[in-house]
Amino acid sequence: MFLVAITPALLVRAAAPPAAMTFEAKEKKNAVTIKVGQEIKIILPTTDAGYVWEVASNDVRFLKQAAKTAALPGGPTAGAAATFLGVKPGRSRLSFAYVQPSDTGETVTADTREITVTVK
Repeated sequence: MFLVAITPALLVRAAAPPAAMTFEAKEKKNAVTIKVGQEIKIILPTTDAGYVWEVASNDVRFLKQAAKTAALPGGPTAGAAATFLGVKPGRSRLSFAYVQPSDTGETVTADTREITVTVK
């Protein structure tokens, strides 16, 4: 049988991840700062029938999409949301396009949002 002595110096508490953040992208261009390990839920404006918000660009070295862009509960007037996770310090220019897909493969872009996300 082995006995192991644990001294207070050996007890290390893992830091809790930073609290999740919600950010409303009301303007065409926005900026926000989060911490490494922090989730950010981006709220996008009202959606209309036939249109969806899609991620147009993101630097995945710094910001990883944790949940797909989806309509919020409450119908089209509630808007849409996408969740991202800060993975390492840096800056990502996160762009969204509000598009109407078609059967021909062409898309019509009705609106855009750009959020510069700084991860510290």
